Amino acid sequence: MAVALIPIGFGAIQVIGPLIAEALGYDPAGSVPYWVGLVGWLATVPVSVLLPAAVAIRYGLRARRQGRGAGYIAALIGGTIGGFFLFVFIPSMIGHLLGME
Repeated sequence: MAVALIPIGFGAIQVIGPLIAEALGYDPAGSVPYWVGLVGWLATVPVSVLLPAAVAIRYGLRARRQGRGAGYIAALIGGTIGGFFLFVFIPSMIGHLLGME
């Protein structure tokens, strides 16, 4: 179930991020300050993507220990997506904030 929530999280990022920028008084289609992007990113990504990935890993490995082989697949998918976000998007966001783009 947690793996099924990850694509919904991607959609939530696309919807909630611009709503946060608009709530802070900026036009999401235009240029927004970096701190607005960071606030939007911190409000959406950990909850909508990393949390379901961590839950998939935890319960997938628990199912594997209980003898259900399919639990390993859920843990692998959750770990891959969570790791991808940690090692690609976080350094990218830091580089964007520091003006390294």
